[in-house]
Amino acid sequence: WNPYKEVLIKNRYMKPISHHGVINFYDSLNYTATQSVWVEFSAYFIYGKLDKIALYNVELNDSYEVSNRIFQEKLEANSSNLQQKIFNSQPKISRGENYLNFPWQILDYPRDFGKEDIFALRTLCWFGNGFSLSLHLSGDYAKKYIDVIAANLSILSKNNFYICIHSDPFQHHFEEDNIIKCSDFVQAGSSLHWLLENNKFIKIVKLFSFDEIDSIPEKIGEASRILLNIISAK
Repeated sequence: WNPYKEVLIKNRYMKPISHHGVINFYDSLNYTATQSVWVEFSAYFIYGKLDKIALYNVELNDSYEVSNRIFQEKLEANSSNLQQKIFNSQPKISRGENYLNFPWQILDYPRDFGKEDIFALRTLCWFGNGFSLSLHLSGDYAKKYIDVIAANLSILSKNNFYICIHSDPFQHHFEEDNIIKCSDFVQAGSSLHWLLENNKFIKIVKLFSFDEIDSIPEKIGEASRILLNIISAK
């Protein structure tokens, strides 16, 4: 899935500038056949001239191929605990040109959309805004997994997940009237059972910025594993 497939670049140009300050860079590099290196560094400029480059973070991670294989193994292992039809479904990609004035693409997998019962692991690319991964549950799926999700809100909080509080499950924007941090939800003493009773669905969300574009596959894969591990414990 390539979110830039239909992007057209027009009127590209280059011009010299005399930048004075710091520019942060990052990259993911292949290290071995099974490992990659994530590097972050800062370039310091003095009125257009490079003064120095400082490396300030290095992380050794699994390669994309290894991460993807582990994710697929997790999916297969979890399928024994989740309903088989969810994982037998085919991935579905949807797209549009104007969600709050920005184009978007959505990947749903695994998924099962019934009239009342919905299970969807949804990846959104919202151009100009960022990415999100959401677990959308309603009907029997929500009833089945609500207790195990409630019991693991601390894990979701620790990993910076959000909870949808909007009454419309198909609102995907990132404002506070739609989603709030799980940690804030817990601190407020709110109840998932109350939320389900009133909104008829549960949606857990993880946000990613376009600044993370090079590591998005790995980070979405890791967030997916966290969510699937939680509900597969049911």
